[in-house]
Amino acid sequence: MYLALLLGALAALPGCRSLDPPDSKSKTSRLWYDSPATLWNDSLPIGNGRLGGMVKGVVATELIYINEDSLWSGTALDRINPDVRETLPKVQSLLAQGNVKDATFEANLGMSGVPSSMRMYQPGGDFQIYFQNQGSSTRYERWLDLSDGTAGVYYEANGISYQREFISSKPGDAMAVRLTASKSASLNFYIKFQRPSNQQNRFAETAYAENSATIITTFNSNQLKAVFGARVVTKGGSKRQIGDQIVVTNADEAWVYLDMRTTVRESNPLSTVRKTLAAAASSSYTEI
Repeated sequence: MYLALLLGALAALPGCRSLDPPDSKSKTSRLWYDSPATLWNDSLPIGNGRLGGMVKGVVATELIYINEDSLWSGTALDRINPDVRETLPKVQSLLAQGNVKDATFEANLGMSGVPSSMRMYQPGGDFQIYFQNQGSSTRYERWLDLSDGTAGVYYEANGISYQREFISSKPGDAMAVRLTASKSASLNFYIKFQRPSNQQNRFAETAYAENSATIITTFNSNQLKAVFGARVVTKGGSKRQIGDQIVVTNADEAWVYLDMRTTVRESNPLSTVRKTLAAAASSSYTEI
């Protein structure tokens, strides 16, 4: 009893907050693991039908592979072969004569799409959260809850418990990350987004921090324009911009909201990203 009272008193002290291990093994709706993902296939998926991510759950550097379903290697193509109408009766006639070889030749030239190659789907990019002083950890756990589509990571480092929660919201039409710690002023990190080096059109056209809370990256893909944005909201501590990163220092709690849009659906994707992030930041995490 005395131990319980002591623990309760410690939890009530300024700077101490309760953050219990998630105990995923007792929850039948969860897939859970005791180590971070090492490969893309090992990562945990979140998505809302348009915007998706694969969460690796690495302690020192969180990595979310971002996908947006309208991001292709270029704009829409009209690949209809103009000679199809004339070619079809020729092919039919040759086949009726049993001349498969010539029919195949005519069909390949006059009925194939032009150009022969189609647009390819492209990954959005890599969103990273770099944490300070969190290289080694104990009691690590990451999970995907199939009942609500959320993913999470829990671990203890330097005597402090940390937890990350991830969701891609349909109502909010944005991705959200919630960062918490058992001790106040313990969240120190910076965020960055970049295109993977092995992708087409991998070089960003612009990458900058709009203010101390928001980063924006734009890039083109054969006349298709894409925009990624991330916005940070904190409780306690401070945040500032350096280059195309946002740096957070000594925060008690933090929320990061992400969005990506392209000109496939948006005439002004930058404006839409800004509006989506502003709406998410003005809402609570539970509302998102």
